[in-house]
Amino acid sequence: MKFEHLNFIKILEEALEPNIDVISLACKYRSKFEGWLKFEILRNLHKKGLVVTPEGERFDILINYIGIKYAIELKTVNMNYRISGIESKRKPVTKNFKSIEKDIEKIENSAVPGKVIFIIFPIPAGDESFKKFIEKVQDKTGFSIKQKFLKINSDYEVVLCESEVIKS
Repeated sequence: MKFEHLNFIKILEEALEPNIDVISLACKYRSKFEGWLKFEILRNLHKKGLVVTPEGERFDILINYIGIKYAIELKTVNMNYRISGIESKRKPVTKNFKSIEKDIEKIENSAVPGKVIFIIFPIPAGDESFKKFIEKVQDKTGFSIKQKFLKINSDYEVVLCESEVIKS
């Protein structure tokens, strides 16, 4: 298995699906859960036989695959959509997406290839207006972002995202 073939959207799903109740609480209170998620991901990568280090070389996760290092930067991006049953917080979300741009630039400017993975939450069921933020990040960085919805309940979902940052 090559690093480039590791599907981090699938790895995010593997971490989140057994813990939908936890994610639902995070959504309800719009609380970030990056620290907890990092260790769920580490556990899943370790189960796949990969050598992983949290906070290795100033990256959220450092993977050593057959002697080659790969960086993972992780974000949880809470949105401010009004959704029934979700605590209302009217924080601007632009800083969340700027931090994704910075993570992409951090990996791009390092000697270590890698991926930026992030979760956007909560998103009203069927709403795709968040995509304008994704497009801005893609336009600014030049890197594409894969996305997949994960349904939490009938009212809202989260979006799992992955951007591969490897210098050409």
